[in-house]
Amino acid sequence: MVDAVVGIRANLEVRDVAASMDFYRRTLGMEAVTTMGTPPTFAIVVAGSASLGLVEAEAPAVAGVVAVYVDVTDVAAALARCQQAGAEITMELTTHPWGMRDFVMRDPDGHQVAIGSPSPG
Repeated sequence: MVDAVVGIRANLEVRDVAASMDFYRRTLGMEAVTTMGTPPTFAIVVAGSASLGLVEAEAPAVAGVVAVYVDVTDVAAALARCQQAGAEITMELTTHPWGMRDFVMRDPDGHQVAIGSPSPG
């Protein structure tokens, strides 16, 4: 067991890095802190201490399961923001027996992203 791990960043393959940067800005408020290329072929977007890598790929590999889980402080507000941004919601807001409340959206390349927080009481 490594005791120095302080975070993990997922990297997603996307067809259009600039379009994905815009999607994650509109849905989750993530801003680019690093980009490479013009137009960008790689970016890291962040919100608070969370980050996500976006890597250009002609044919993005898309997992059949949720590829990224995003922890938020207010899942209902996050859902409202994602809906307002036009994100496709693939699983409605659900409270799970293991104490999490979340929903799933699909990004423009088909990646499924779960967004949630601990359920109250």
